[in-house]
Amino acid sequence: MVLAVLLVPCIPFEAHGAEPLLIAVASDDVEATSIVGNFAAHSPYYLLFSGITMVQVLRNPFLDKGPGAGPLVVDYLAQKGVAILVAGRFGPPMIEAMNRKGMRYFLYSGVAQEAVERVVKYLKLAEKKGGEKQDGRARQRSELLQKMLDKTI
Repeated sequence: MVLAVLLVPCIPFEAHGAEPLLIAVASDDVEATSIVGNFAAHSPYYLLFSGITMVQVLRNPFLDKGPGAGPLVVDYLAQKGVAILVAGRFGPPMIEAMNRKGMRYFLYSGVAQEAVERVVKYLKLAEKKGGEKQDGRARQRSELLQKMLDKTI
């Protein structure tokens, strides 16, 4: 089940050379088949994917931080090389921190592996079509991605 999807801002999929972007998925468990965590900053784990392959599991060191954990999590994940974060929800301070770092994010409800496969598919599609316009129209990007996801369900 997909609740919503939002992409902010877009850079080419292979932006870091030949290596695929590192994608982190907030999760309550450590398996690729785990459900995407409902709250990005307060999920116990972050599943790291290179392309569609899970490569590492990180514990959230700020799980017990309470309010203000979002920007700390963003800094932590950015230090690990994460370019995209997937979760059920993001608080405004976390969104601001991701925007400052140039980190993109997707809102997603469902299985972590499926979320990553859809993100990668979308990024490849956007790259193939010449990339996404960076015009600040997040709603239009969300609608485009939702249409693409609807075709794959």
